[in-house]
Amino acid sequence: MQELLIAFSDIKNNVKQISDHIDVQLINNAIKEAQDIDLSPIITEPLLISIKQLNGTYNDEFANLMNGCIYEYMDNNYEIKGLNVALCYFAYARIIKGIDNTVSRTGFLQKDYDASVHAQIKERIAAANEAASTGAFYANKCLDYIIRNADSFTTYSVETKKKKRFSINVLGD
Repeated sequence: MQELLIAFSDIKNNVKQISDHIDVQLINNAIKEAQDIDLSPIITEPLLISIKQLNGTYNDEFANLMNGCIYEYMDNNYEIKGLNVALCYFAYARIIKGIDNTVSRTGFLQKDYDASVHAQIKERIAAANEAASTGAFYANKCLDYIIRNADSFTTYSVETKKKKRFSINVLGD
């Protein structure tokens, strides 16, 4: 079974540049958390497990779901970027939250010198929230594709999707 659906290079290619000096284990942990915590509730755990069990060998429908495509439904064309791109954004958001780095217009930079100016927590949270919401947008478009092609994705379960969620919102500074 394929443990990670994406690699560090996928995040760099699909989202923004990230410093090469970030620990690979930290990035892999962010990818695992993004799969399990961010993506799994959207596409349901049974479908995520079946994708992992394919070990990167996908039929046409799964390849379209993972890599993106333009598809037709009820005489209209729709485009999805794919679960890989959504997962890249979710992982990027987790990397931003977990490391004291700076998000700049050129990408995500690690500040490891004593004279470096460290990023403010508000800046990191704002950038992480933006990346997470972008990932959720792409994942929800993939969910539409899954629902519209339900015959191809038999492990997607609406019943497991109906979980009660709660959120905690912090008001003020």
